[in-house]
Amino acid sequence: GVEANRYDGYLLPEIKKAIDDPAQHKVIFVHLMGSHLQYENRFPPEKMIFTGSKGVQAYTTDPSSSQLDYINAYDSSVHYTDYVLGQIISDLKSVKGIAGMTFWSDHGEEVFDTKDFKGHGPDGVTTSMLEVPFVFWRNQAYEKAFPSVDKALLSHTKTPIMLDDFFHIAQCMIPVESDLMNQKKSLCLPEYQSKPRIVYGKDYDKGLK
Repeated sequence: GVEANRYDGYLLPEIKKAIDDPAQHKVIFVHLMGSHLQYENRFPPEKMIFTGSKGVQAYTTDPSSSQLDYINAYDSSVHYTDYVLGQIISDLKSVKGIAGMTFWSDHGEEVFDTKDFKGHGPDGVTTSMLEVPFVFWRNQAYEKAFPSVDKALLSHTKTPIMLDDFFHIAQCMIPVESDLMNQKKSLCLPEYQSKPRIVYGKDYDKGLK
């Protein structure tokens, strides 16, 4: 977890190789380090684009220099993840057939946003620890091949979900047929139904949020 000098961009040539593989059907799984501590180890030094206190919004109006260092390193690590995802999408655009990519984080990080704390954990949980990006990109061939799925996904861009339902969402996105898929839990079907988001025994939308 603390290894430096080898960043998520290290995977890009291997991902490109997998995308270019002539297999008719494929699913590529990529596990990124993303923004796990230590944040400054998650991107090349030249990709450190955030410095100083300009634009920083923290739990205090006067964050310390150490806190600013963590905030700027974290934000730069997120920016670097965006760069890596952009490169993957760029490679996927070369696919002549159907192509799509989904991305999400396993958790968020509190980085002096609402309190004097960095990281995540079950004690004193904050919104920043729980709200994570969930991205789905697809090419025009996907749109044309699966218009009903595409329409359903577009109708749910602001719909609250929990990632424990991704098992059901992925089956619809790919798509595959399975008796194990619960249509009410699949975001890309019109039957999808939002459910209470329970975190550590509490209703996120009615309490934690």
